[in-house]
Amino acid sequence: MVGDSEPEGDVAPSPEVSREVAQGMSSTCKRQGAEAGHPGEARDEPLTCRFTVSGMWHTIFVNTQIEEEPTEAQVEAAVVTLKLLADPTRLRIVWALLHGEHSVNQLASHVGAQPTAVSQHLAKLRLAKLVRTRREANRIMYAAENDHVERIAREALFHGDHVATTGSHHRRRSRTA
Repeated sequence: MVGDSEPEGDVAPSPEVSREVAQGMSSTCKRQGAEAGHPGEARDEPLTCRFTVSGMWHTIFVNTQIEEEPTEAQVEAAVVTLKLLADPTRLRIVWALLHGEHSVNQLASHVGAQPTAVSQHLAKLRLAKLVRTRREANRIMYAAENDHVERIAREALFHGDHVATTGSHHRRRSRTA
C-alpha cells in the first residue's frame, strides 16, 4: 500500500531487510502467518516490510525460502515411491489417473495391459498410498491419492521429455550449497 500514514503494529525491522532495503529510512518488517510446511520441502514465508520515503509509507512483500533436512523415514518413503514409479506400466497408470478417476478395465485399455496385471500394479500403488479407491456400484474407481503424487509423476515425465528430446526448452537453474 502506498501512502499509508503509519505502519501496521510496532515490529522491529528484520536485520536482513533493514540493511539492504531500508538503509537510511524508517522501516518495519514482520512475518505474515508463517505456516509449517512438510519437512524437506522448500516453503515461502512471506515477509512484509514497510518503509518511509519522503514521509510516505510504502509496503513491499518479500518471499524467503526455508529448506529443512528430510528425516530418514521421509527419505525411505521417497525412495519407495520413486521405485514404484520406476516401472513403466505403473507410471503410465499414474499418468492416466492425473486426468481423472478410472476403473481397472479403463486403465488396462489405456496403458495396453491385461486387467489382472493392472490390478496387481494398482494394489502396490494403493499399499504405498499413491492411489485411492472409491466404489461406484459394482466397480472400484481409482484416482491419484493427492497432488504430491500428481506433481511427482508430472515432473518425472516432463524431465523425461526434456532428456528424450535433448531440448533446451526448460530453464536451467544453478544452485549453490
